[in-house]
Amino acid sequence: NGFITIQNELIDNFLTINNVKNGDHYEFKVFAGSENKIFENIGTKVRVISLGIVENLNATNITHNSAVLTWNKVKSATVYKIELKKSSFIFGDEEYKIVSNNVFTNTFKLTGLESNTLYTVRVTAGGEQLFATEGCECHFPVGSNEFISGDINQKSVNIISVTQESCILEWIQLTGATQYRVGWKKHLKDDDEKLEGYFDDCDTVEAIKGCQCEIEELETGIEYIFCVWPGTETIESTTPWTICGTPLSAPESIMITDIRSNSVQITWEESIGATIYRIEEKIKEEEQE
Repeated sequence: NGFITIQNELIDNFLTINNVKNGDHYEFKVFAGSENKIFENIGTKVRVISLGIVENLNATNITHNSAVLTWNKVKSATVYKIELKKSSFIFGDEEYKIVSNNVFTNTFKLTGLESNTLYTVRVTAGGEQLFATEGCECHFPVGSNEFISGDINQKSVNIISVTQESCILEWIQLTGATQYRVGWKKHLKDDDEKLEGYFDDCDTVEAIKGCQCEIEELETGIEYIFCVWPGTETIESTTPWTICGTPLSAPESIMITDIRSNSVQITWEESIGATIYRIEEKIKEEEQE
């Protein structure tokens, strides 16, 4: 009948089947048994499509209340599900809400968005009345009425470098903005988790013409909230882009503490403020005499 046995004595009521081909149609049968005997008359069959993950999701043509989504078509997908949530890189995200689960093309226009808001959207492929477990996400900010943003598929502001006493911020160029204001303050965990009024008393740098700013004289190991307001000489966005960052000291006193035939252990003094480390290695060629 074309079926082959892939597991014969499974004691669990689930099985992960690997090495399925994206877009192929599969049928699976499950039979029940007891005392090492499988009863062929007690079986259930299910039909399913192996669905791939949506790729190259982009938000384009963004206005103060709408955005157009586009993505690559997924093989054998017959429908797509669109989910949306408001996002904050500091205070966390809202839960996803389904915008539509009956999208039949690889483009969709979001409407009714709130201005001065950062959104995250997720698109998931579907077929045979099921949706894939994983979807593709992208972030995009919606500006105010005065600012019309361009094509964005990334975080709006990033920290590109830190030292013991400074952080360098870099952000996207928002169409319509001619200058930016940058503010920062210590991130106190017990503060009210609201942006409204949060930066009224923060330190700021005014009228920045480019898309980069170095904030200096910070305290090592202390987490800060940084914010960027797009604007012009007469108006300014009411909600800033925000990101957290911590000035860090470099790891010191790196030592080899254990050498074996197939391993080496290294240790170092903890870097103030660091929560993760990256280790790199390079095989050094022996010098020729």
